[in-house]
Amino acid sequence: MGIFDIKSKSQSEIRTDELIKRLAHYPSDKVNDLGDRLVNVTSHPYSAIMKPVYLYTDVIEMMLANVKDFMPTNYMQTLQYAEQIYKDIFVYEENTPGFEELAKMFIEFFDEDGVASRRAFDPTFFNLFKNKQNYLRWYNSVRFCQDIVKYNSLYTEYALEARCYFPDETTFTANVIDASIKIYNSANVQECLAQLKQRVAHMAGVYNVSEQRIMEAEQRLDGAEAMVKKASDILGIVNERLEMIDNVTKTSCDKVQQLCNTELISAKAELDGIDKKLNAAYQEFVAEEKYRLNMDREEFLRDVYEEAEHKLGEMKALSRTIISSASMELNRLNMNSSAALSKIDDYLKDDGRIAKIISDVNANKELMEKVDKLMVLNDRNLEHIINNVEDMTELKATEPVNINMTPVEGVASATIAAPTSVVPVEVNAVVIDDEELAPISYFFDENIPFAKRFEVAMEKKQKMVDKGVHFHRAFDDVLIAVMENSNPYLIGPSGCGKTYMIGQIANILDLDFIDIGYINEEYDILGFQTANGGYSCPNFYRCYKHGKIAFLDELDNGNSRATVKLNSFLSNGDGASYSFPHGENVKRHANFRMVAAGNTAGNGADGNYNTREKIEESVQQRMMAIYVGYDNAVEREILAAYPNWFEFVCMFRNATDEWSNGNYSEAPGIITTRDVAKIKQYLDHQSFDKHRIIEYEFVETKAPDYLAFIADSLKSQLRDKSSCKDLVKIFCDRTEEIRGRR
Repeated sequence: MGIFDIKSKSQSEIRTDELIKRLAHYPSDKVNDLGDRLVNVTSHPYSAIMKPVYLYTDVIEMMLANVKDFMPTNYMQTLQYAEQIYKDIFVYEENTPGFEELAKMFIEFFDEDGVASRRAFDPTFFNLFKNKQNYLRWYNSVRFCQDIVKYNSLYTEYALEARCYFPDETTFTANVIDASIKIYNSANVQECLAQLKQRVAHMAGVYNVSEQRIMEAEQRLDGAEAMVKKASDILGIVNERLEMIDNVTKTSCDKVQQLCNTELISAKAELDGIDKKLNAAYQEFVAEEKYRLNMDREEFLRDVYEEAEHKLGEMKALSRTIISSASMELNRLNMNSSAALSKIDDYLKDDGRIAKIISDVNANKELMEKVDKLMVLNDRNLEHIINNVEDMTELKATEPVNINMTPVEGVASATIAAPTSVVPVEVNAVVIDDEELAPISYFFDENIPFAKRFEVAMEKKQKMVDKGVHFHRAFDDVLIAVMENSNPYLIGPSGCGKTYMIGQIANILDLDFIDIGYINEEYDILGFQTANGGYSCPNFYRCYKHGKIAFLDELDNGNSRATVKLNSFLSNGDGASYSFPHGENVKRHANFRMVAAGNTAGNGADGNYNTREKIEESVQQRMMAIYVGYDNAVEREILAAYPNWFEFVCMFRNATDEWSNGNYSEAPGIITTRDVAKIKQYLDHQSFDKHRIIEYEFVETKAPDYLAFIADSLKSQLRDKSSCKDLVKIFCDRTEEIRGRR
């Protein structure tokens, strides 16, 4: 069984698991490499080049069966060749039109003497056929060729030349088959190719001009020149007659001259008026140009000011990030220091043990570690605490001791006061829990058929959908796992909506859910008994006793030794109980459910999550792994009003997936569902324009070479009908600017 075995698998997944087991028993390391690759794409479907993943299974089975063409030493090269063919055929992956028929043809390529077996696939030749079955008809007609790869370029050259002459693809296929056979059987392939090209052109009525026809044209030109000479003689006669006409018209011209002089005087007067108008227009033009130059200067100053504001905003954002990180660290230290102060307070209340604690303080490693944490908060206050503790050894039990800490920004002040008298403490004292036990949820009542309970849950979900709530594609599976108490472990990248989904499930099941966070120590699960016999009640205890959903977020980021303690709660069912450290035997509430989440499959750190630990095997076996990736359907609903942004997000994610596949590692700076929601918010509020959104959500923090790879991928994905061309241009222009600056 795998690390995380999903309860229900499809036939293709079962066949994939069987193939992985079979490959593990092959003696050849090359076959084992196939098994490792198949395990990798099964565990990380988003990293697979061929999708769906079962295509890997089909190709590997064909390779193993075709012992004539494939040897173990070439298995991995053949699989990479199959991935390259897949990219050429399935341009839109699973969304490629006619995917099922193309997938069957793709698998046939690996038959004995098939296209892939002979390494004879040419994407240019393949794309000349609208009906891809015609490509197979052609190949089956020429597969007898011994050196088909050698002749591939010739076949492609002829097909490209001939394609424009055949609107009917059936006729084109027959012609290409005939030409391919003639080329293969010809002694002089280049001469044969030229003849075939000429022949197909003549069939379409296209002919080249010969030298004989040029000579005929020259003869006709000589005849034309003779005719021109004859026309020139005729023109001389015409000129003589024109002179006669000129004498006749000279008198008329004199009269016309007189009229023209009169008109010139009138025209001069009009020109003077026009000149004045031109001068006025010129002055107006000069004034407009001066005004435009002033406006350009103001716009330039405005751009400089906006750029300065942008840089200042970046610095402010960086400072806010630093302040936020420091605040989170101070809060964490405050929690640790508060726990330490609480324990010190409990110890001080029991004055009988003060002397022993003071004498053993240097030897007590755990206490020294907690004191070290207090030093981070305030070294001066820590010295004040230690001095007061040392002074306590000289005081009587009835004398009050006050330790005051000067407040540190972000950390609440604390005061520890010793009691004025010894207070008797009961050893088994517990915290009194006044919260009433909730009745069993309708959705967990085994007396009601599961189908009916699930139907009611789906009705509630539909009402939420009608109100505009979006649900992840894995929602129904996770809901079933929670209702069936299968302890689901949600695997997915940051920001894909895991926590949001658990909130939706809790809402539908009418339950509370508490985010426990990652498990660092056992007391995060069990709590601990204080020095005076009291009990520090953890959130996990409240979930277990009162029937809430305990959400163990970032399980793979916790302490693997502490998470083993979950085994006691993962395996017990209804009617089970557990004795917590304070002595209370708590019965498991029928509504109690555990749901965990993580960014990895539990095998340890990877390229994007390098601090993750391996989850202990016994914990993994008690949980159901469900992969929760990014859901384009949810994001399409989020960006329904902005289809150009949705297309850009999908293309950007395709680019990061392409980078991951090419580098066999997780791509940095991926776009999450949470980022998509923020983009919608910016667009709705019109707070950031598209240039700023591209900058902050898609460009910042990424290396120049990585940005260049994404830009090239976006350009290759653009189509004539793409609605996001302007967004791609903004991204590419910004990338070029960054690379040029480097």
